[in-house]
Amino acid sequence: ISSALANATSANTIKVWAGTYYENLTVNKSISLLGNGTNTIINGSYSNYTVWVSADGVVIDGFIIEGTYDSNTGGETANNSAIVVYYADNVTLSNISFRDNTRTLFFKESHDAIVEFNSFVTNNFGIYLSGSDRYLIHHNNFSPSSDNCIHHIYGASSDSVSIHNNTMGACWTGMWLP
Repeated sequence: ISSALANATSANTIKVWAGTYYENLTVNKSISLLGNGTNTIINGSYSNYTVWVSADGVVIDGFIIEGTYDSNTGGETANNSAIVVYYADNVTLSNISFRDNTRTLFFKESHDAIVEFNSFVTNNFGIYLSGSDRYLIHHNNFSPSSDNCIHHIYGASSDSVSIHNNTMGACWTGMWLP
């Protein structure tokens, strides 16, 4: 996948075949990254992140994302999540199954995103919004892991967040939007 990303130009669509890919991806171009759904796995090999998005207009759809370990011992979530969206706007994440990740999605100063039709097994944080506005979070399924589910959705300094038609299993806090 990394090779295809390196050779892509903005507005390209990259279709990924079924299989397990042990990679940490950096998406720094406005592309669409499409998996086939249930059989396309990106495994971060228990590093701090699996996919890092730093470009506007990115679409990621149809993957299983697993194997991200949060080595952070405190403070802000920073880059320790399965997908990190960092200063990138108009990002769409859909039809993704997140499993075996300490933290799942982290958005830093990123706006106008859509998070839809995903499945989260939440260990620590499911979705963490930091200074990120105008989000649509809908039709997702959040279930706690057996370890430590703190928040399915947490927003810090975030405005205009629309959350509806999600299913949330037991967790310390389902949503926290102070």
